[in-house]
Amino acid sequence: MAIPIVHAPSSRVEQAPYGEPAPLMPHAARATAEASAGPPAPPRTLGRMPKTALRPAPPPLEANDVAIVGTGTVLWFVGFVALLPFQGWLSDHGHGTWPWICLSGGLLGLIGLKYCVARRDAIRRARAAEAAAGAAAEQG
Repeated sequence: MAIPIVHAPSSRVEQAPYGEPAPLMPHAARATAEASAGPPAPPRTLGRMPKTALRPAPPPLEANDVAIVGTGTVLWFVGFVALLPFQGWLSDHGHGTWPWICLSGGLLGLIGLKYCVARRDAIRRARAAEAAAGAAAEQG
């Protein structure tokens, strides 16, 4: 992979191999050196990566999404309440939107909390139905 090097005096772009510094010589000297050096060397590449055997994906990690989103939502509302008394000072210093950003974060957090609760309940229902179907298959 090559990194393009742009020199300030002109719009000429040179390609230096990744990790190597670009040549730092005047344009006239560089043109003379390039003409006497012969054809440019091909860029170095790493080649194809060897293919490895694919392993099955690990099961997804379980997290308490409701607690995580609920904590974030509460923190946004705490930020709103903490900044509200300083609204005048914040507005005078160009930061009048900060309390409203916190309020927006809290309201969006409520939407996320509703989504996480619905998702958690749907996962529980699906697991219960799967367990009931497995128990019925064992009995029947």
